[in-house]
Amino acid sequence: MPKLETVFAALSDRTRLRLLNLMRGGSVCVCYFVELLGESQPKISRHLAQLRRARLVTTSRDGKWIHYSIAEDLSPDVRQIIESTFAAMHDDAQMRRD
Repeated sequence: MPKLETVFAALSDRTRLRLLNLMRGGSVCVCYFVELLGESQPKISRHLAQLRRARLVTTSRDGKWIHYSIAEDLSPDVRQIIESTFAAMHDDAQMRRD
């Protein structure tokens, strides 16, 4: 299990929250994140790297594309933190649009 301070640090950035929100529906390609969020690929990759270091996401490769998804082996406590974060943001227009 990742340290809680690492989890909270990973969740403390709006871009990373948006990335996780998009992954709630399943695996997502980096190229999709870049297009939807309107950010550069290096910036998106840095945010995804932080989520990986926190062990919140996993990757899979499909040819030249890397797909990210929320880690399936999250502890119940960490999963609850993530779900509570999204529940608190349910009225956020940008999160709903994503």
